[in-house]
Amino acid sequence: MNLSDYHSVSKNLHSGQHHENSIIGPYLYQFRYKINIVHLVNKMADLAEILMVDHLAIRNLSRDLNGRTDNFELAGFHEYVMSCHVEIEEKIVFPMLKGGMWEDSRNFNSAVDRIKADHKLIDALAKNLIKWHYDGNAEMYSLRFPLYFKLLLEHNGNEESDLFQRWDRLDATEVRGAKKDAESIIDSFGRKRYLEIVGYTDAAFAYIFGR
Repeated sequence: MNLSDYHSVSKNLHSGQHHENSIIGPYLYQFRYKINIVHLVNKMADLAEILMVDHLAIRNLSRDLNGRTDNFELAGFHEYVMSCHVEIEEKIVFPMLKGGMWEDSRNFNSAVDRIKADHKLIDALAKNLIKWHYDGNAEMYSLRFPLYFKLLLEHNGNEESDLFQRWDRLDATEVRGAKKDAESIIDSFGRKRYLEIVGYTDAAFAYIFGR
């Protein structure tokens, strides 16, 4: 799969194809999407592609919520964002990208740092939202909740356009090893929880990670 394949699938998802009801049990919320892995993967995906599938899951969740907050348990979802998705980016992807031999290394590394800094902003907003929710401040929670996904989606888009396109230009052996490291982070977070959020089956996960 390459970036054109990814954007083609993204367009199909946004047009309403491949959507069906799904319930994420531990988090007590619903959203309509299911990624057809046959369309997403025609070979074992690399780590940047796996993260972009995560982005698709987040985007479709945000579209389904459409501003509704009643059945959405933000704390559990944000734990996935920070403890799994962001952890993979900050511990594996960003350091490897900054270690690449780029002609524009100074500017590119600054871009990596700028995008990485978004994580702190998103995390701070989520913590405020969770506090407002538990304090019963429904007005502030409802007012700021859409901003959480707006920032997250804009951030993900910047990663895809400014960073991830260089991933397949890194050393192939290191890129393959990175996927194993990412799998360890997913397992630390909880593979079952990850599969429920992103929409993979066990078989699809095994295929993508080369098991």
